[in-house]
Amino acid sequence: FKVCAGAVGRHGPNLGGGQRPGDRLRFGLQLAFVVREAGLQPELQSHAGLEIRGVGFARQGGPWSKDCPPHSSRERWWGLGKTLLLRALAGYYRPESGSVLWGGRDVWAYREEYLGQVGFIPQTDILYDTLTVRENLEYAARLRLPQLAVPDREALIKDLLGLLQLSAHAEKRAVILSGGQRKRVSVAIELLRKPPILLLDEPTTGLDPGNEARLIENLRQVARRDTVVILSTHSLTPLHLFDEVLVLARLGGAGRQVYCGSPEGLEKRMAGMHPADWYDALEQGRAVPQLTAQPPALPGGVAPSTPACPAPAAASDSGSPAPSSKYELPLRRMAQRKDTATGWQQLLHVAARGAKQIVRDRALVTMIVLQPIVLALLVILSQFHADKINPILFFTVVVAVWLGMNNTVRDLVRERRNYIRDRMAGLKAEAYLASKIGLYLLIGIVQLTLFLLLTRWGCMKVLGQDVAKDVGNEAVFAWLAILLLVYACGMGLGMIVTLSRTEETAVAALPVLILPQILLSAVATNEDTTSYSDARIFRPIVVTLQAGYGKLE
Repeated sequence: FKVCAGAVGRHGPNLGGGQRPGDRLRFGLQLAFVVREAGLQPELQSHAGLEIRGVGFARQGGPWSKDCPPHSSRERWWGLGKTLLLRALAGYYRPESGSVLWGGRDVWAYREEYLGQVGFIPQTDILYDTLTVRENLEYAARLRLPQLAVPDREALIKDLLGLLQLSAHAEKRAVILSGGQRKRVSVAIELLRKPPILLLDEPTTGLDPGNEARLIENLRQVARRDTVVILSTHSLTPLHLFDEVLVLARLGGAGRQVYCGSPEGLEKRMAGMHPADWYDALEQGRAVPQLTAQPPALPGGVAPSTPACPAPAAASDSGSPAPSSKYELPLRRMAQRKDTATGWQQLLHVAARGAKQIVRDRALVTMIVLQPIVLALLVILSQFHADKINPILFFTVVVAVWLGMNNTVRDLVRERRNYIRDRMAGLKAEAYLASKIGLYLLIGIVQLTLFLLLTRWGCMKVLGQDVAKDVGNEAVFAWLAILLLVYACGMGLGMIVTLSRTEETAVAALPVLILPQILLSAVATNEDTTSYSDARIFRPIVVTLQAGYGKLE
């Protein structure tokens, strides 16, 4: 084997020798030894487990359960709902109190490493609809596993398609898949890196009983491959397929654990009670005697007589193996995430994926081509009686701003969830942003060139002789360069708008950004022939500052 010269531990990388106690030496692709005062301690047989200790969150400026004592670990233990719990386990949200541990260490102390160990699938499927199932997996694999050779990557994708019964749908576009098929594609994407733990939020929502059972059975197959699968669900149909069940209820204004144990034990406790009454009681916060008579233990509480979920074992600080249980997994590599693609690789992959999405969307391609043609005709027709070139130049600039904003805002807002998923998997924000800027600059060059050539040709053909002559005398490349600069400014404004949470909000903000530029312009106020140094309704800031500076002198 090849020895890697370096150490990774709580003190960070140490590549120059002089390791300190607590550092971990890595041999090949796994953590092999821990540095101790007496020498190197083997860590080859360590195990990793997921553990929650006194986790608490705040909501709208206050604690999740406002009735909780501020330092009561019992009250904070399950002070959250299912989705928030899963997002906390996935490393999305940092708890305001308590901690989430993986392998005995706080995940937020080495979050980048932990994100490489966990896969999270939200309730809303995150797929690129214009790409096929295989292409969705292909581009995800390129970002997550750049070190894999092409044959190995293809073999991995083929294996996952077979495992999740998607081989027959590999060449179908994601937009035509059923709900169960889309969910299985999402699972396949997260399984590309073979994470030790897989989290799913309401994966069975909207599925018919057949697809629901098929999905749960697929997840059982995944669990047999040394992956712990944790999911939330409202359905009782596949209950018998789970190993352990945790039930949360709204008690005291917060989500609380009221049962944790085997499915058989839950069914025995709920015998004779209709599921609808059970759910209503849990949601309304009413006590469910069968569940709450003997609540499971909480941190700092007394151990109950009812069975509780076994606590995951953590790696011993002394380096000795932790006790084995069915929830433990061999400790995977915990080094810095160097398995993701480089910034340039990510930029090229995201740009290629975006270009393929656009080409596949015929309606979008049609709009990209038609927009500059229609706008050029509108400029020509609206300026048919123009006696000077200024309005024509002005409206070409307005069109360039509009195209820049419109091209970016929809795409970036629509891909927000996709970006977050890829970001948690190692995608660099700079690479994503640069890929989008580069892609839409290319589109802008094509659109503005077509728009300018049509506008220039039409104005020279139909406008008055003097105006047509002025238009013909304008340098085409200089004019195009100015429009591209303005287009880039429009892209910047569109990217600011993408801070909106929905596509509808972002689109509604576009008129607010562009209309003031039109209404307050020199053309709209009929001041386009007035010198900048003369008094006018809206004097430029530069002139105003220069005038003020001159007075001070």
